Amino acid sequence: MGARGLTLPSSGRLRAGCASPKPPLRGWPTVEACCKALIAAQSAADIVAATAPVTQGFVESLRSATIIGKLNLRPALLNTRVVVGDGAAVAAFADEGAPKPLTRDAFSAVSLAPRKCTGWAVVTKEVVIASNPQAENIVLRELERAVVESIDQHFIDPSTTGSVTAEAPTIASAGKSLAQIDADLQAVLQRAGNMTTPTWVLPSSSAVFLSGLRGSGGAPAFPSISMKGGQLLGLPAITSSAVVSTGSSPSGERLIALIDADQVLYADSGATEISIAKNASVQMSDTPIPGATSLVSLWQASLIGLRVERWLAWHRVRDSAVVVLDGVAW
Repeated sequence: MGARGLTLPSSGRLRAGCASPKPPLRGWPTVEACCKALIAAQSAADIVAATAPVTQGFVESLRSATIIGKLNLRPALLNTRVVVGDGAAVAAFADEGAPKPLTRDAFSAVSLAPRKCTGWAVVTKEVVIASNPQAENIVLRELERAVVESIDQHFIDPSTTGSVTAEAPTIASAGKSLAQIDADLQAVLQRAGNMTTPTWVLPSSSAVFLSGLRGSGGAPAFPSISMKGGQLLGLPAITSSAVVSTGSSPSGERLIALIDADQVLYADSGATEISIAKNASVQMSDTPIPGATSLVSLWQASLIGLRVERWLAWHRVRDSAVVVLDGVAW
């Protein structure tokens, strides 16, 4: 649109806020209307498209930081039936003209219902607005840490219903001497049988202990393991501080799991939602009660709430896909 026929005020500048000249020119839109026309309304799809890179980046960061992200699990889809076998299928050669034997494998269908993991943080407006420009990133990083810990704990803790280690074959640790540790690990491998893609999952502190053990002549007994993982007895090893049993006695007892990643289904649609609330009312508690009336108004208290929700699911195809070494004292 050209500027033909428009006359600026005597000051030569438009007033603040794009106020139109007084009186308005006949037959022409006011300057205020022209300014408004420069900004098109955004649809819900526009907003989703604009925030998708941020959300997707957060999802990828979460995925790579979890035990699940480090394991090469068998991919599946949420709320979709998947046919699995019990592993008893056996093939055989048949002579010419002879009947061909049937397999005894049993097949079933499972559906991975999504599980929701939520991370909440409530901070003052001053923290986000009046402090470091990276304050929001710091809060999101803390939420990421909390979500990672929760996902890892629900995935690996034997006392948690639905974890991959729940009711899995378990071996009690014999002790912390080099000979006892070697016997423990060999026992787990023997129990694992013919896993196709076995991976060790162990606490970071246990990996540090193994890396410091010395064998005959002072050489490292497990030279390929470190706090960040590596290899243990020739197999991949990953570490996490969440590899504990919260239901053990005493609580927090360490464990080590050998997982056949090909026999664990995993579904993650990437449906992670990042929400920011300024006017909501919330329970200021890490153990909220449904229907509670003791609520805090974020608006009245000058607070800002940030929430992360992620949907994912997993399923152990068969019990032999996981072997647990329990009661680890090293």
